[in-house]
Amino acid sequence: MPLADRVASASTAASTALKAPIDRARAVTESAVWSRVAEAPGSAVRALREPIARWTPRLLVAIAVVGLGFVAIRYAPSILKTVADRAPAALTPTTTTPPATTARRTALKIESTPPGARILVDGTDRGNTPLELDDVAPGKHVVTLESSVGTVQRSVTVTAGLTTEVNESIFAGFVTVFSPFEISITEGSRAFRPDDRNEIMLSAGRHELKLSNRALGFQEIRTVDISPGQRLTLSVTPPQSSISVTATEPSEVWLDNFKLGDTPLADTPATLGTHELVVRRAGGGERRLTITVTAKPFSIFVDFSKGT
Repeated sequence: MPLADRVASASTAASTALKAPIDRARAVTESAVWSRVAEAPGSAVRALREPIARWTPRLLVAIAVVGLGFVAIRYAPSILKTVADRAPAALTPTTTTPPATTARRTALKIESTPPGARILVDGTDRGNTPLELDDVAPGKHVVTLESSVGTVQRSVTVTAGLTTEVNESIFAGFVTVFSPFEISITEGSRAFRPDDRNEIMLSAGRHELKLSNRALGFQEIRTVDISPGQRLTLSVTPPQSSISVTATEPSEVWLDNFKLGDTPLADTPATLGTHELVVRRAGGGERRLTITVTAKPFSIFVDFSKGT
């Protein structure tokens, strides 16, 4: 039962309990007064004074109880609401301690697959992966990871109050080389032999490949950057040399089924490599030759007077 209803019920019960004695006191008083009045005026006054003195305190108590009951019924809801509103505030500390703040750390976290790669930051050796550095100044830096299977270089920007992460995979890539003639592929003292697919395996990173054919006098340097697992294709475009042909009789000159001109033929462009040369004289007959054009200009003299 709500508190207000309980207070009202108690007040009603108190009023009911006090009503009977008050009524009896009033009846006795009135009876005594009128009986005394009949006898004598002085006796009536004395008779009236005695019950009034005895019942007045009880009457005042009854009035006070009834008054308290009325006040409780009238103001109990407001009092209960005020108590409820103030209760949480009483349990809440008047002062609060601010949460502790953690300073944000500037760091550079470096990892690699496989682990154990040597770390260079701006050219300075800092150890091996995995590694976390907290003394790298904010800004741009060059991170180089070196291992037996390759080298990877990255440019990173370190941000103040944050952890910058570098995570690189380092493993081999492949290069396929296409050339119209046979070539050798070397890097420093190391020679590479292409497989049946003309592929060579290279570690990740930058490579300076030397492509050469000593017999043709050909040599070329190619720079390649290999990413882990990458497949690159290199095509060799033979440089131009020249060919000159003279003969004892006016003749046509054909190279790989393409007519170059008539004799005398001088310093006509031709690519390096092996070719089929045909010299046909106007009076009939021809000479068919296999020639090798090298970096050095090629020249030939055909003498039709010596056989056909």
